[in-house]
Amino acid sequence: MSTRLMQRLDPKFSEQVVARSRAKPRKTEALQELHAILPPLISALAGGALVREALEVSCESASGDLAARLRLVAASGELGERFEESLRTLLLGHPEPAVDELATKLATAQRYGTGLVRQLDALLSSVDEELHQQRLREAAKSETRMLLPLVFLILPITVVFALYPSLTIIQTSY
Repeated sequence: MSTRLMQRLDPKFSEQVVARSRAKPRKTEALQELHAILPPLISALAGGALVREALEVSCESASGDLAARLRLVAASGELGERFEESLRTLLLGHPEPAVDELATKLATAQRYGTGLVRQLDALLSSVDEELHQQRLREAAKSETRMLLPLVFLILPITVVFALYPSLTIIQTSY
């Protein structure tokens, strides 16, 4: 990332982005941010906006590490930095494969002028599916955790309440 870009931006904002980029972003957070960023990005590109303009529009309402990185990518163009270079430095190598795929698609579309809306639509559907799978996994973990008190507390107490009266009747009758 160029130092001119960092000097031009608000110092607190750039410090936060640098601190966030050093910390490992969580995959779920990146997917949720990507899910929030992609629909406005697709709409802006379908409306005829350029890639940088679409990135600026899509990141206006988003917050988080990915949105901050995309804002830096969009702002770096105003300073003359090449789009592919800023994408490579800020997004490629991200631990979430969908973010890496987004960077590759944006760079390819910028370089060759290919259509991007259908590709990003497919990426959005795959991100939706991945988020759905993660939610199902979390629900399965929660279900198992909720069964533990049932098996070890409620069922034994129910058995004791069911057997105790009958055992006392049997003992008193003998």
